[in-house]
Parts: sequence; C-alpha cells; structure tokens
Amino acid sequence: MIILGLTAALLFLVLLALSKGRHSVAPFFNRKLYDMKAYFEAKAKGLAMSDNGLIKPATEHLLVDAMTFTECEAKVLKHYEGNDSIKELAMFAASRSKIEECVMYGDTDQFWKVRVDYEAGEEGEKPKNVAMYLLVNANDDHEAGERTREHLKEWLVPYEISSVIKSKIGEVV
Repeated sequence: MIILGLTAALLFLVLLALSKGRHSVAPFFNRKLYDMKAYFEAKAKGLAMSDNGLIKPATEHLLVDAMTFTECEAKVLKHYEGNDSIKELAMFAASRSKIEECVMYGDTDQFWKVRVDYEAGEEGEKPKNVAMYLLVNANDDHEAGERTREHLKEWLVPYEISSVIKSKIGEVV
C-alpha cells in the first residue's frame, strides 16, 4: 500500500515537472543533449620524451567518441595507460565538439575539419541552412575535400564544402 502511494506521488511530481510550470524538466529531454553519437574534443597534458632524450611537457589534442564527460576522460586515460612515451598524463580540458562524423583512411596522422553546408526543411516550408562538420583524415586540404566528396557521394541533397581547415587533433579515440 505504501509503495503504491509512493509511486502515485512520484508520477504526480513527474507530471507536474513536465507541465509548463516554473520547474520544467523538459529541457533535459532535448535530443541534442542525449544524442547517441557525440564527440568531445579533449586536451591532455603530460611529460613526453623527445627524440634527443629530453623530457618536455606535451599537450595532446584528441577527438573522443563518448556520451558523457566522464566517459571521455576514462577513454583518454585508458588510451594512454600502457604508453611509455608519455608520463604523468592528466586530462585538463574537454568540450563537446561540433564534429558529427569522422572520415578515416588511416594513411596519415593529419586531420582536417571540413564544413559542409546544405539546405534542409519540410516540403512547403522555407528551407533552413544547415552546417555539418566532418573530421577528415588526409595529407592536405585538397585531398580532404576529395575524400569528403567521396564520403558524401550517396547524398541526394545538394551540398557545398565551405571550408577545409587543418585541425590540431592528433588522434581519434
């Protein structure tokens, strides 16, 4: 009987919170916040040994596929767990990235941030301009543009590659 009463009270509180009242929970159910495919740009600092044997501070820029900041930090630390080239590693910054997809070829360690613009909207409505960011693994900006076109060749929507910028990201985790 007590459990039934508590369940009813909890249901009442949830319905009250979902109403248009002052204490709305609706923003927490925003699709953007809990999108299954989220990337984080993380920066980790540590001590790295250079080619001549000197130990110098190093900063690593990473793109991490994670759902939360905690998962992002755990993946970064696990990635460098057995690495002897970097000591005393600590992640000091993480932020949600605008990057939606990674186009990996694996033949180079350079990454390019490519912005693709296209129009989207329902039929009968005014089209809305949408920007999508891709992280493309390529040797130069021209090759990044070509690989982006190859990646998007199945698209039926007309698009335009508006910018190709060299990224500081060194690895995708």
